[in-house]
Amino acid sequence: MNTNTTKPSIAVIMSTYNGEKYLREQLDSILNQKDVNLDLYVRDDGSVDGTAEILNQYSKRYPQVHVELAANAGVGNSFMNCLYSVPGEYQYYGFADQDDIWLQDKCIAGISALKRTGKALYSSNQECVDSDGRSRGLRYTGNDHIHLTTMEIVFRNTIAGCTFIFTSELAEKLKSKPFSPELLKVRIHDVCVAAAASMNGGIFYDQESHMEYRQHQDNVVGVKEDTFKSDLKTKLSKAVNSEQRNGRSRLASELVKLYPEQAQNDQLLMLCADQKSMVNRIKLIRRYGEISGWTSETFSGFAGKVLFGLF
Repeated sequence: MNTNTTKPSIAVIMSTYNGEKYLREQLDSILNQKDVNLDLYVRDDGSVDGTAEILNQYSKRYPQVHVELAANAGVGNSFMNCLYSVPGEYQYYGFADQDDIWLQDKCIAGISALKRTGKALYSSNQECVDSDGRSRGLRYTGNDHIHLTTMEIVFRNTIAGCTFIFTSELAEKLKSKPFSPELLKVRIHDVCVAAAASMNGGIFYDQESHMEYRQHQDNVVGVKEDTFKSDLKTKLSKAVNSEQRNGRSRLASELVKLYPEQAQNDQLLMLCADQKSMVNRIKLIRRYGEISGWTSETFSGFAGKVLFGLF
């Protein structure tokens, strides 16, 4: 790590997978951050294209780039495994996707907001761009409700991990109380980290964008053009693969287990975490009125998932 103590230190965490097309541009934008001492930690999740070669070139050229070439673990586990391996010597941490472009002030904007507000995690809006870098406007408008509370995040996360900057205190909690690899297969890392942050210091959301959020056909997650087709594909996948089911109740269950003191007064979270009994499933359905604002599901759709143990 750069020992210049006049600037805050930050470790940026990236997972890559077959990302050669846009990777160089993103790496350059991260290394070009201003007013911070930055190290970049990259875990490649078993790429079979030229990604590993690009990463090795950058690690040889830039001492602040640290690369691990690893076996495929899936995006959620790959990001968290990378975070777990980073030394605990940084003041701040952040996540980066392989195909975006960061503005020069992205890191310092997040750090400044955390210092000013005392929150544990910073997230921001994103300027969406297409595969050629043409702007498609901001992802969220001022009229959109951003989910920042624990239960909102459990039901439907709206903040993107690629915007996250978080404190060393939150990073240490995530390392000392890791989410299970099984959960990270059904609830991606940014959902889990956002939920943990909501219970341990809170989240600040910045309506301004400090990055270009690239949307293309190979995105793992992101803004989807055809939501019906995307939703149908997800539902069919869960129907044939039991490991992908029960994402919300499993997340709630792990939050209660990892952070019992914070969870004990949240009756709805406790109820979501215990969905094995039919009595609790019916209790949860009866609370649809307060839940409906957090999900796009109709009452019948929500009730069906809960009754059949798919929540």
